[in-house]
Amino acid sequence: MTGGPFPAGDWGEPAERLDEVYRWVEAAALRTAGWYLADRAWKRRAARVLRAGSAGCALVGALLPLLGLA
Repeated sequence: MTGGPFPAGDWGEPAERLDEVYRWVEAAALRTAGWYLADRAWKRRAARVLRAGSAGCALVGALLPLLGLA
């Protein structure tokens, strides 16, 4: 995901320029949302794996001191 160059233009007509900048930002936001939604399945799976790994590490971290007492 890479950004494009900022649209060049003349600020002699600020209303037209602002409209052009608005369309440029809106197009970039829609591309970003499309990119996110297109690859959502693997991101969800990766997040679940990270969550499970964190829970597993927390469990092991809590059990190690208890095993040391036995």
